[in-house]
Amino acid sequence: MDVNTVGSFIRDGGGDGLKGSLPVFQIQIFGLLDTVTGHWGLIISTAFPLAAIGLIESLMILNLVDDLTDTRGSGNKESVAQGVANFTNGLFGGMGGCAMIGQSIINVKLGGRGRLSGIVAAMGLLASVLFGPSLIEQIPLVSLVGVMFMVVVGTFAWKNATMIRARKRIQDDGTKVYEILGPLFFGAVHTFNSKFDVKNDPDKIEIDFVESKVSDHSSIEALTNWVDKYADTGKSVTLKHLSRSARRCC
Repeated sequence: MDVNTVGSFIRDGGGDGLKGSLPVFQIQIFGLLDTVTGHWGLIISTAFPLAAIGLIESLMILNLVDDLTDTRGSGNKESVAQGVANFTNGLFGGMGGCAMIGQSIINVKLGGRGRLSGIVAAMGLLASVLFGPSLIEQIPLVSLVGVMFMVVVGTFAWKNATMIRARKRIQDDGTKVYEILGPLFFGAVHTFNSKFDVKNDPDKIEIDFVESKVSDHSSIEALTNWVDKYADTGKSVTLKHLSRSARRCC
């Protein structure tokens, strides 16, 4: 490869840039079934971790969007739809995907609430790849750095981290009740820890999660630590309205 060829390769990006086309059904995939060993071991061992990662990310984003919109989405529907879409996508030579935090949060903040908002975003992206690559390639990459910084700032969970609250009251029998409000996750653990007063609390404590949700391992660990601290001082703690998965961990 001479200097001129290298220069042309660098100048042209080594390909067609963002230019794309509609997918074609990959019939050769089924040719692997005819082999004795084939590549199915590699395919399956790679597919399961990728599917798990994508599913976890999508469900976490679903919880975040639920908190932002005060709604409750269906994790089962999300899981089935994503699995069917990725399986079909693979038959046409595409890459698997999942919900994207940046696009989802921007969509919600711009007022998107229904299925139509996601469809419009997908069709817009498809149209950009099929018909607008020459225009998109005119945008300097350095300008996208600022855009990405704003996406990070807009999607980071600072606001949710400060939304965790504890409403306190004393019952007739002397039990002190902490009613937790807001999502409990890794970003809110520090604020959550500041709500309790082991030294001055009575002997019976009740922590109620009827208006909260324990979202990850960090929050479960923080909750377990507080139960242990009260137990060390001879005080009993009752946890109410925990999810089934959180009860198993605690």
